[in-house]
Amino acid sequence: MGCALIQRLVLGVTLAAGLAAGRLTPLAAPATRAAPGTDAGSPQLHAAELSAALLSDADLPSGWRVVDGAGPAPERYAWCPAGAALPVMPRAQAARSYWSDAPSPLLYHRVLAFRPGEAPEALAALRAGAGACAWAETEADAEPMHFELGVAADLALGDEALRRRLTARWEGGVAEADILIVRRGAFVLILTHVVVGTGPNATDARLSDRVTERAVAKLSALANGAG
Repeated sequence: MGCALIQRLVLGVTLAAGLAAGRLTPLAAPATRAAPGTDAGSPQLHAAELSAALLSDADLPSGWRVVDGAGPAPERYAWCPAGAALPVMPRAQAARSYWSDAPSPLLYHRVLAFRPGEAPEALAALRAGAGACAWAETEADAEPMHFELGVAADLALGDEALRRRLTARWEGGVAEADILIVRRGAFVLILTHVVVGTGPNATDARLSDRVTERAVAKLSALANGAG
């Protein structure tokens, strides 16, 4: 299996080539980025506060590790239509990736901070595109891949939450991802659990429940502290 295909099996995350080759880089600090400009009425947000809302080694089962790389941008795969930008941009965000065994399972965790009143607008846009969608990606150095993103389901988490299932198929294999999007106040988390293999797969429900509980608790702590 070629390196380029491995990269695409995990939705284009930049660390995939290192995983396939057995090269892992411990993450010294999560990828944290602030949007240009700030609102005078927005509370001051420090990178350390946003990063504290991300999963750490202590939140994961034995054998999992934090690795270098923020994972793919969520607009590439987490909502319909694929590639669509949100109507409002977060003022800051932080992200980490987590790995257990090559080439999977993988976890991607991203926390977005919005200006007051804009996080509900972002979730409203995602609900407007809550139906299923499908698309294909073809590159010269890899097999064509076909993506199917299922209908969004509401969950009783945070202030509002959505869950979707993504399936990617190519000749001889499949990848599945469970995608969770939760809003709490002005903050939104996107948690993606990816399993890659050569046949039908299922994400580990117990792992998903464990990391979901911890991620939502950290998001709530972030929102309460900002309030």
